[in-house]
Amino acid sequence: MLRILQLIFKVYVVASFVLSMALLYPLFKYLLYKRKFNAVFKLKKYWGVVLRALCFMRLSVKYEGNFPKAPYVVVANHSSYLDIVFMYAVVPHYFVFMGKYELLKWPLVRIFFYEMNIAVNRGNSKEAHNALVRAADAIEKGSSLALFPEGTIPLNTPNLGRFKNGAFKLAIEKQVPIVPMTFKNNWRLLGDLVSGNHRARPGTAHVVVHQPIATAGMDEKDLVLLRNRVFDIINHSLNKS
Repeated sequence: MLRILQLIFKVYVVASFVLSMALLYPLFKYLLYKRKFNAVFKLKKYWGVVLRALCFMRLSVKYEGNFPKAPYVVVANHSSYLDIVFMYAVVPHYFVFMGKYELLKWPLVRIFFYEMNIAVNRGNSKEAHNALVRAADAIEKGSSLALFPEGTIPLNTPNLGRFKNGAFKLAIEKQVPIVPMTFKNNWRLLGDLVSGNHRARPGTAHVVVHQPIATAGMDEKDLVLLRNRVFDIINHSLNKS
């Protein structure tokens, strides 16, 4: 019975996302056409508030440190598609989202990745490099970045997958802070949509914003140390009761 209720609620959450996005799609498309990216960003934030209300989900954020002056690079664990929605609720400054290339296959979502956000095709070294160049250019222009260094939702979530180097390489190259963030229980509220996992329920999403890590003075030899440090911070937060 519980499994059936979870499946019904998961379908309801997906339907709420699709229908609300379909209603907003013309406005998003118009604003993107006019290159009014700040307006699109604000609309995403408002949309997230409505979506959370429709899905009976609340947000609780613990701040171990404050967000620094932009630009910076936000890195978070990835255990649910709710992570993307809540990212816009938590991060206060305009940011460019870097997501996996497969998002270009999502009809209602891919419009954001043509101009505003960046899709990363890790299966093509040239395209992956071009994505990092675009990200570096965004930082140069004052935009922060947000991404999931695992690259995808791990099969054994909530356990962390291996972190890729891109986020840390960019932060060091541009000498901007890293802001680690932990989504502690989104995987309980909405399981992976493409797996056989039927976890889904209303509730409170708990997020931890960790102390920013300065990269000033770091160079390429510090990359692995920085990556492992951020991994340990998020992993420790996930393992805390």
